[in-house]
Amino acid sequence: MDDVTNIASAFLTGLLLVAIVVALLRLRDWRRYDPASSDDRGGRLTGAYGVLAAAATRQATWILGFLLLALGVGAAAVLFLVGGPTGQMAGVAAALLGVLALCLFLVLGIYRTIRFRGRTSAEAFAVSAWVVGALFVLAVSVNLLVG
Repeated sequence: MDDVTNIASAFLTGLLLVAIVVALLRLRDWRRYDPASSDDRGGRLTGAYGVLAAAATRQATWILGFLLLALGVGAAAVLFLVGGPTGQMAGVAAALLGVLALCLFLVLGIYRTIRFRGRTSAEAFAVSAWVVGALFVLAVSVNLLVG
């Protein structure tokens, strides 16, 4: 019975992968895709990329994101102080959110610093990835030595 379940799971996963690839290939005519293309509405970018680019440049989006992050961490702290299994999960979620925010701040800070110094985006991303990888190796090494 377990063999049938494993085979069915592998088959369904393969079907899902094929469906995703087909959807991505049919989603856009990637042979003629021009990332700098614009439409007739004042030269703004079209599609989902245009919406995300417009939202990322608005100050209100960043303010709203910060407020939601602060409210989420505050709610997680209150739940953690109440106690119980929900409080423990909220404490873990708040800690993971803090680590994620710190890592994101580190990566974006390195990227922007390197870009500001006149390097290309590929070089800036490579330096960011190298630093994060080195910190990960350092954390694993410290964990192996101490723990």
